[in-house]
Order: sequence, then C-alpha cells, then structure tokens
Amino acid sequence: MLTVVTGGTGFLGSHLVRLLQEREMRIRVLLRPGTSPAAVPAGIEIRFGDVRDVAALREAFAGASTVFHLAGLTAPYGPRHRYLEINVDGTAAVLDACLATGVRRLVYVSSMVVLGIECDRRGLTEDAPYATKFVTPYEESKVKAEHLVVDRARETGLPTVILRPGMGWGPGERVILPGLIRGLASPLLFFMVGNGRNTLDLSYARNIAHALWLAAARPEAVGRIYNVADGFGITCTQYLAALATALGLPVPKRRIPRALVQPLMALLLPPEPEPKGTNRPTQEALLRLCALFRDSEPDIGRIRKELGYAPPVDFTTGVNETVAWHRTAFPAR
Repeated sequence: MLTVVTGGTGFLGSHLVRLLQEREMRIRVLLRPGTSPAAVPAGIEIRFGDVRDVAALREAFAGASTVFHLAGLTAPYGPRHRYLEINVDGTAAVLDACLATGVRRLVYVSSMVVLGIECDRRGLTEDAPYATKFVTPYEESKVKAEHLVVDRARETGLPTVILRPGMGWGPGERVILPGLIRGLASPLLFFMVGNGRNTLDLSYARNIAHALWLAAARPEAVGRIYNVADGFGITCTQYLAALATALGLPVPKRRIPRALVQPLMALLLPPEPEPKGTNRPTQEALLRLCALFRDSEPDIGRIRKELGYAPPVDFTTGVNETVAWHRTAFPAR
C-alpha cells in the first residue's frame, strides 16, 4: 500500500518518513518546486507540487491508501496571509485531492496551539474549547485548518484523524531549540520566566512519528482528535538543566516574574505592521520561547487508552540525541 507524506523533508516529516521506511512501507513524498531531491532518502518516490495546487496533489495522491498531511508554514514570524494561504488553503486543497483520488485515510497534523498559547494547558483534553483570540497568525491558521478538516470529514465521510502535538523537540528542530541554546550560552542575559516548576508539553519527534503511525494503522482512530506529548511530567527547570548539562553550559538560575514578561515586550519591542519584516526578532518569536513558562502539559489519556500510545523514546535519550545533532548541525557554536 502506498503512503504519501506532505512536508516529508521537514522536522517532523523527516522522522515520520524514517519510521515508515523501517516499517517497509511504500512511500511517496510531495516536495515543493525547487526542492532538491537529495533531501529525500533513497528508495522513496518523489512528486513535486505546491500544497495549494489541487491538480499536483491529485497526481501525488493517486493510488495512495493513506496521506499524512504535515506540510505547513511554521516559521516564527511572517505575513499573516502566508500562514492562511499555506496552512488553511493548503489543507483545503489536500482535502479536495484526497476525496478526488479515493484516499482511505487522512492523518492531519494540527498543534496544541489551537487551544491558545497565552493560557496554561495542563490537563486539558481534546474537548477543551478552541482559542478565539490569537497572538500569532500561525495559531490562527491552525485553528482554521483544524475546523476545516473536522467540517469536511463530517460533510463528505472522508476518514480522518487529527493529531495535536505539543512543543516539538529533537534532532532537526530549528524554530525554538537554536535560540534557546544561544540563550543558555549567555547566562548573564538568559532569564527563566517564573519559578520553573511548570510542566511542558514536550513532544519528541520520534514519539510523534510513532503516534502518527498508530493514527494511520488503528481502525478506531478514524474520526478522532488526539493530543500527543511525551507525558513525562518534565518541568521547565528540568528541561533547561538537562540541555545545559549535556552541552556543558551553566544551568540557568536567573529568573523574572511571569507577570512582567508581556508588559515588558509591549514596552520594549516596536509594533509589528502587516506584513511583518522577516529580518528582526518579533514579539511573536519571543512568545514562542516564552511558551516555556506556561504550565502546558495536556491530557494524553485518550491516545494512550484508544491507540495504546506509549512514547518509545525516553527523556534522557531524547536529550542526548538532540544535543548530538545540534553539535553536528551547528559546529561553530
């Protein structure tokens, strides 16, 4: 059976493709025009096309039994219309192509941000209300896209599964981790927000890939939404201390009260016009780092109970693999 992955060369997609290879699946990856085929491991079929191009998607999905839709704009900042075009319009095109080609199951990768990034998410289940006020266009686009998948599945009967990973981490993560490590390397400028006892919704890439496999393989997953996280109960202090220790950097001790963070950003950072510039830090980018001060570990009881999810990679192994990758990817640092 053929499995198609959009976003197969991205952070999560590359880990999923590797797992599918281990399962000896026939895999086809959709690449953006201009992407080098060298980004795809040997033995994998390639199709080129924009994720918003239904005709290209139909060609890519032809003969597929399962489609994993991971492609999307996840950059820390950018123009709002780009997030809506790629993450929402792109998802609409994927749904149209799945219906046109008779795909048997669509596994859509959403995000825990659909529940909001300014709120504490500890213990929230899949039935918690969606965010209605958005700090970032990424957050808005993921809410709109998830609504779209739910509505189209209900209207058409397309078998779908939605997974909401938490804060992705692991080898290949380039949105949060590099900036975080640069901060740890500058202890005089790095402040931990709050007391550090808040738990994080850490979601190791290989653990997410395993959850995606379960979502595609288990019949009871169809029509369901699942929170996905490691579930190790790791606090911010434990996470930062483990990274710092593995890198040989000082464990952070300087703290700033949570209540001061957003007022300080509003005071010190300039307004962000639309479209936003892409050559300077923004409030949005800093808020992503400030997600570390939220008590954000969601309830993952549903995926554990219904799909038998148990993360295959433990926290210590994840830290060691992540640090080893970072040393290789950024040797000058």
